[in-house]
Amino acid sequence: MYIHTKKKEAFIVIDYLIAFIPLIIYGIYKNGYLIYQKGLIDFFSIFKPLIFIGISLIGYTIYIYLKEKRFKLNYELINYLVFSLIFSSNTNYLIYTIGIILLIILNLVFKDSKFNEVALLKILLVGLLIAKFNYTYANILEANYSYSYNYWDLLMGHQIGAWATTSFVLILISLIFLIYQKSIKGIIPVFSYLFYFIFTALYLLISQKFNFYLLFNPNILFAFVFVASNYFHTPNARKYQFLYSLFLGILTVIFTNILNYNEGVFLAIFLLSILNRGLSTWNLKKYLKK
Repeated sequence: MYIHTKKKEAFIVIDYLIAFIPLIIYGIYKNGYLIYQKGLIDFFSIFKPLIFIGISLIGYTIYIYLKEKRFKLNYELINYLVFSLIFSSNTNYLIYTIGIILLIILNLVFKDSKFNEVALLKILLVGLLIAKFNYTYANILEANYSYSYNYWDLLMGHQIGAWATTSFVLILISLIFLIYQKSIKGIIPVFSYLFYFIFTALYLLISQKFNFYLLFNPNILFAFVFVASNYFHTPNARKYQFLYSLFLGILTVIFTNILNYNEGVFLAIFLLSILNRGLSTWNLKKYLKK
């Protein structure tokens, strides 16, 4: 595997594991402890979200054994853990397990990683869950109580979303940490969100609306940081990373308005992962001279 950094693959994986810790802790607090305080679940159900991580770790262990015949810290571990964080705490465990099995199969069959498997499976599984299980991102507490939060509360994570992707502030801190550690293609998440913010602001200005959640959406930031920046499906040259980020920002705005802010960004990421090789070889100057 080629990674455009001097750091060893194992150290990159460790950096991501560290970056996940505050998101996981807050996810357990929001989707476990707060619900337990209201008497809606028992104590052990506080840690129910960790089951998703457990299933993902088992899936990764099976995958890496089938591929390497031994366990090792491989970059794919990041994808399996990211997959465990981007679903609602209401997700059916059987469907989620099927998703992990499909992820293993795609990883083994498409060894050249021609597309972003996490983004694709996220879209497919949510579609199935909505069709069969009346899927919602609201946890038990959010479904039964109505709250009025200020902007800071929303930035900290008091909002409806996947179980570990609702805190804009914590995701931003994780991004800063990964950039500092030089373990991520920082141009992609930073400029993707910058372009997304600019075009969303222009859209809201033209439509004479104001939507704080659309401008500072933690789910979209999480997807840009942990899914869109995947080393396998993104350009290595900086100039093409800027181009990738521009297209990703624009497509996310479009699909967010067509679908929603939970799945639209993953559709944008999936489509761009398919086009990645074309973007990496596109000669912009030659095109402009025509």
